[in-house]
Amino acid sequence: ETSAAALDVKAGFACDPDDRPGLAHLTEHMLFLGSKRYPQESAFGEYIARRGGASNAYTAAEDTCYHFECEADAFAGAI
Repeated sequence: ETSAAALDVKAGFACDPDDRPGLAHLTEHMLFLGSKRYPQESAFGEYIARRGGASNAYTAAEDTCYHFECEADAFAGAI
């Protein structure tokens, strides 16, 4: 059984300040550089992969979306 989650942030590349093109896309990538729970750069991705899942994100004009899936019994550890 698999569980999944997604988070959509209502800010995409069309929201970038004129003097900071690419800011939304940069922010998308920075989310995967570490967190309190997963302080190493690749720790979250490794957790997901070891539990049969995958994670990804994309930046569109008005939105940035982060999503992942993994085995259902590992879901709480991924949130």
